Amino acid sequence: MAGKRIPYRIEINGGAGSAEPYTYQFGRTPDIAIAVEKQRATVAFSLTVRKTLQDFTGMKVQLFRDALRKAYILHALLHDEGLQITAMKITIAGQSYILNEKTKNFPFVFSMITTNRLHLSDAWHSAEVIRYYLDTCKTGSDTNYANCAVHAYLAAKSRRYRTDRFLNYWTAMNAYYNSISARFEDAYIAHNGSLGSTYKCKNYDSPGIGALTVSKIREDCILPKDLAKLPEFDSIYKDTNRKLFHAEGIDPDVLYEESRKHLDNRCAPDDPYRELYEAADTMGIPLFVYLLLIYPYMLRCNYFHGSKVQPVISAYTDPEIFDLWIINRFLERFLNDAIPEMFAPGPMAEDEYEKIRHFCRKRK
Repeated sequence: MAGKRIPYRIEINGGAGSAEPYTYQFGRTPDIAIAVEKQRATVAFSLTVRKTLQDFTGMKVQLFRDALRKAYILHALLHDEGLQITAMKITIAGQSYILNEKTKNFPFVFSMITTNRLHLSDAWHSAEVIRYYLDTCKTGSDTNYANCAVHAYLAAKSRRYRTDRFLNYWTAMNAYYNSISARFEDAYIAHNGSLGSTYKCKNYDSPGIGALTVSKIREDCILPKDLAKLPEFDSIYKDTNRKLFHAEGIDPDVLYEESRKHLDNRCAPDDPYRELYEAADTMGIPLFVYLLLIYPYMLRCNYFHGSKVQPVISAYTDPEIFDLWIINRFLERFLNDAIPEMFAPGPMAEDEYEKIRHFCRKRK
């Protein structure tokens, strides 16, 4: 005979009284309900064992820790801003305790998600994304590419400095293109029964970027490491950098939209970004791919990889650090649409699989 279940209720900032609750299971504990309103949340569950208030404030209740993590993430996804906990009421079997900033270690879990607007697309609160965060505990999501991309993207949105935002955006991009490679490998095994070494591309930057470009952007793109081997690459890289830096009135959103439309680098004679198109065309790649993937990849290698000395000061005449405001905007816009796609169920689409397979065969 099962023991009597003891009810617990956690109300954050007064609780989410009118929001429809989501339910999930944590370990063997079923029917946990979590509701999230703007700057409010409620978590309710029952256990067969009695926990004390000190068990909660001492973070000894793993379900409580997980529930707070879910409340922070779901609030960001559903309400486009970080949750700031200012008060909490914990009710144990009808006995309530009020916790606030005067309580030691309050609010017990600290969020690094900004309370400013995040500007997430509607796809971020799709059923697939929300369900993932309800059903997955922290240890189960630490190695998940989609979860890595979400956390890095939200962190980038919360950073003050361009260099910090770039590091987080590139981490999210790295997770995104590696997820495409991993899905391709799964599809290849499904088609062929095993994975030959020729087709292994997961966890390798250039093949991963290649898998992204050929399947999502344009089929005949060259890879960063292959580009770097071209004798003219260094001069073109510096020239494009100089043109970005000296371009007057540059609007990264206009540049993003126009370069994405002109993947053949063809533009009007009076196009303000004509010189950028021509520089990218010299390397045989679309300007959009250069600014989204190649240029940031080289920045990452030159400044932010391994034991490279990262810049802590930057003169206004340092072009590459200046250009981060453009690169960051490209990464931000692309990933805002791309990351929710990582949660879509089912195998890789056949046409996407064939594009990557053809790309991998050319690299033999």
